[in-house]
Amino acid sequence: MELFAVNRYDETKLTKNDEEAQEELILQRLQRSFQEKAERRKQRKKSPEPQEEEVQQVVAPAEPEPEEPAQESESEEDEQVEPVVEDESKGEEPAAQVEPDFLVLGDAYFKKLKQVEEILPPWLSHPTVIDSDLSKKGKSIKKLGYLDDQVKANLKKLGFKRLFPVQETVIPWILDAHQKPTPFWPRDVCISSPTGSGKTLAFAVPVVQLLLNRIAPAIRALVILPVKELAEQVFGVFEKLCEGTKIRPLLLSRKQTFSVEQSKLVARFNGEYIPKVDIVVTTAGRLVEHLHSTTGFTLKHLRFLIIDEADRVMDQIQNDWLYHLNKHVKQESDEYLLGRAAGQLSQSELFDKPRQPHKLLFSATLSQDPEKLNTFKLFHPKLFTAVSDPAKRLAALVRHHQQAEEKRGKFIGQYATPVELRELVCMTQFKIKPLTLFALIKENGYKRFLCFTNSIDGSHRLSFVLQKMFGTELVIEEWSSSLSPQARKSVLSRFALGKVNGIICTDALARGIDIDDIDVVISYDMPRHINTYIHRIGRTG
Repeated sequence: MELFAVNRYDETKLTKNDEEAQEELILQRLQRSFQEKAERRKQRKKSPEPQEEEVQQVVAPAEPEPEEPAQESESEEDEQVEPVVEDESKGEEPAAQVEPDFLVLGDAYFKKLKQVEEILPPWLSHPTVIDSDLSKKGKSIKKLGYLDDQVKANLKKLGFKRLFPVQETVIPWILDAHQKPTPFWPRDVCISSPTGSGKTLAFAVPVVQLLLNRIAPAIRALVILPVKELAEQVFGVFEKLCEGTKIRPLLLSRKQTFSVEQSKLVARFNGEYIPKVDIVVTTAGRLVEHLHSTTGFTLKHLRFLIIDEADRVMDQIQNDWLYHLNKHVKQESDEYLLGRAAGQLSQSELFDKPRQPHKLLFSATLSQDPEKLNTFKLFHPKLFTAVSDPAKRLAALVRHHQQAEEKRGKFIGQYATPVELRELVCMTQFKIKPLTLFALIKENGYKRFLCFTNSIDGSHRLSFVLQKMFGTELVIEEWSSSLSPQARKSVLSRFALGKVNGIICTDALARGIDIDDIDVVISYDMPRHINTYIHRIGRTG
């Protein structure tokens, strides 16, 4: 049998005698190897040695035998040592079992992992608590010394004689924060307060007050909202507060054509672009359009960045408005809008660098997600939260911190509801749900109501059914994003005038839009999240 092809690189073919000589040589080597290993086993039995040395002796390769001079001419291929299979089970004691240095799956005892506890940052776990009870009367606006006379007069025109608790706490705090000298930047503010508690005036009044003495117009306040209906509402408040002053607000929300908005934003004079407004109220998508398409639109003088309904604006990632806003400011003034890397502690760093805009976040359901909040790069943030019966809440909070460290949970007042709210539940079967709603409205005599569904199709079907059932007795209208902006505005205006009794709507109407004198808010479909429920019931505020 031919074991090796020794003539792989040699043109001369070996004779039969040469092959037999090579086979004989290989057999001799194998026999010597067997004899050497047999002697080693006998020595181990007579004088046991440490196991490590035995292993080393077995593994160590045997030194090759000195070859005869006649065999030096053989090829290096002949010097290969064949693998030897030995039967070590005969006459050999079992070695001690060594534990592997790796984990074998299936042999471990699995234990229930301890739940990771969320630790809130100090500014979330130690908020300033405000009473949300609107029945408690505060000071008269006439006696508030920190407000300008023109601002007081405009508040009186709006029908306000006293400030709500949230306004009474937040407005003086913001005004005082801006009275500090240059090195001390104002702390950014987050406010979690129920719908209808006066959040709009809480940021509109201090902004107007602080911009009264401006010299030349420049965009110094930017208010961002999730939907254009809410933007129009907030713009109306700013417009009335700025009456009799030099301050000029502007609304950007597709209500006007893009070119008209551009002409109202900036003007060209002697080859330079000059801003024409001081306060811009806009939606996130419209802001991105102007950042890219309006020449001369600049935010390098921005002092206030206000985000109303902050939790929903955070989720509007389809426009990536925050990225475009920050990039625009970086190009305009070589400064980042939402924070920059800390430089050396020097006079130029403290006094010569422009201030970052003062960021104000407002919502009835403020997020505590650190990833979302971190996108705004809040500077030493301060949280105000409005709750009912703050004395009891504060006492519970103190006991909580005394008994243990800050544990997993929500910050106090994250889901804030009006204290005057009364909540009822009606149980029924799914197949008679529309009939139950009809009977509920009929028996209670509701003449002005909102009814929320979870989908556009649901609101369309339900409005059609109720229109057929009530006939001419009540006027029922549908309100959803499937309608044109003009149709939606018409429905709301007719409802405000009392020409429409009920609106069957989606959750697009649940955010911040003020509708007066509503008898009841009905959730026909169960909301998918508590945030949605909080905003729905807030329409009664």
